[in-house]
Amino acid sequence: MTPLAKGCSSVVVVTAAVIVLFIVGLRSCLSKYDERSAIPPALYFKKDTGAVILSLVKYSKVNSYSESQGFIRKTVSNIYYIQSNDALSGEKISSKEIGDDIKHFPEKILGSDGRHAWIFLNELLAFDPFTLQKVADIEIIEAKNPSLSGMMPLESQYYSFDEKKKAIIFTSNDGRQWQLDSKTFVATPFETAAVEKDEWGNIEKRLAKDLEQRIKRLQDLSPSFTNMKINQDTVNGTWWGLYAAKEIGELSKTISFSPAHNQNQRRQLYTAVYDSAVNGYVDFKDPLLLNASKTTFFLDAGFLADKQTALPVRLTNPSGYLILHRSKIGDEGATIIGRISNTGAIVWQIDLGKIKWIDYMIKDNRLIIFANDNKEVSSSECTLLQIIHLGDGKIKQYDYFKDKIRK
Repeated sequence: MTPLAKGCSSVVVVTAAVIVLFIVGLRSCLSKYDERSAIPPALYFKKDTGAVILSLVKYSKVNSYSESQGFIRKTVSNIYYIQSNDALSGEKISSKEIGDDIKHFPEKILGSDGRHAWIFLNELLAFDPFTLQKVADIEIIEAKNPSLSGMMPLESQYYSFDEKKKAIIFTSNDGRQWQLDSKTFVATPFETAAVEKDEWGNIEKRLAKDLEQRIKRLQDLSPSFTNMKINQDTVNGTWWGLYAAKEIGELSKTISFSPAHNQNQRRQLYTAVYDSAVNGYVDFKDPLLLNASKTTFFLDAGFLADKQTALPVRLTNPSGYLILHRSKIGDEGATIIGRISNTGAIVWQIDLGKIKWIDYMIKDNRLIIFANDNKEVSSSECTLLQIIHLGDGKIKQYDYFKDKIRK
C-alpha cells in the first residue's frame, strides 16, 4: 500500500471513530431526558413459588431535544416491555421487549384470568406472567377458530375483559360479538345480558344499586381522592362512622355509601347501633365517640374503599379499617394512609407524599398502590409502585422511572 493510500485509510478510520464517538456522546446527553413508566392497570398473579405484579412498561427514548422560551420540544421512540416485580419486595424480576412500532392506540392491559395476562399492543396478545412468554396472538387464536380467520379487529376499542366470566369479549370485523375463553382460546357467540328494572323504592335494592355504581367508579383508573373513600360501615349490628360531630347531626337515619365531601373537615371515629331489620335504620340518638379517638383527628378522612365491593376495607387482628386522609387542607397536602382499630387507636400510618393515585388493590395482606409523583411523565401513567404490609405498615417502593427500588 502506498503512503498516500495508507494516509487516506487512516483518515477514514479516524473520521469513523469521531462519528461513532459523537453519536455515543449525543445519545449519552439525550439519555437523561428518556422517560420510563408503567401503563395502568397492573395485574397480580400468585402460585406456590410466589406472587408477581405484572406491568406494561413504556420506555420513551429521546432522539432530539430542545428548549426555548420555556417550551420543550423533543422527539421520542417508544419501546414497550412486559415486566414482573416481586409482589412482596417490589424488586424487579424480569422484563421482555414486546413491541416498538405502535399503529393502533391505546396500548393497554385488558385483564387476567389468573393464568394469563391479556394485553392489547397492535393486536390481542396473552402472556405467561411468570416466564413472560407469549402464549396467544391473533394468529394462534384464528388457528383455534378457523371461522374467525381475517375477522379479528386491530383496534383496542373492540376488546374488553369480563371480570365475572374471566373472558375476552370482542366484536369481529363483521359486527358479531364473541366471548373468547382465556384458557382454551376458543371463541363462542356472546349475547349482552338484559338490563334489570331499577327498584329504587326498596331499601335493599337501592343500596345494592348504589354499591354497583360506586364499584364502577372505583374500577376507573385515577379515581378521585374523594371517591376512594367511604365514611360509614355496618358490622354485626354496629355502625361505624368517620365524621365530625356536626356531620353526624346532619346524617340520614338510613345507610349511605356516598363519601363525605367537605375537604376541610377534621373527623373522628364514631360508633352507633344499627338494626338492618328496620329498613336500614341507624340510631344516632347517642353516637359514641371512641375513647382513643377523643384527641385524634383526621383531615378530609374516610375509610379506604375496597374496589371489588365499594365497602370499606375491613381488617382483622386487630379489627379495624384503613384510613385515607390529608396532611393539610387543599390539593397541596400529602396523602396519608393509616390503620385504625375499632377502639379508635392508630396502629400505624404512613405519609406517602404528594402522589397521584392511579390504581390500587388489596392482595395477601398488602395494599398495592400504583401512583405518579413525577411531573416529567403523563399524569395517567405510573412512575411508582408502593407495597404496604397491612400488619406493620412497612412499605416497599419501586420507581418505574428510574428502574430501581426507592429507599
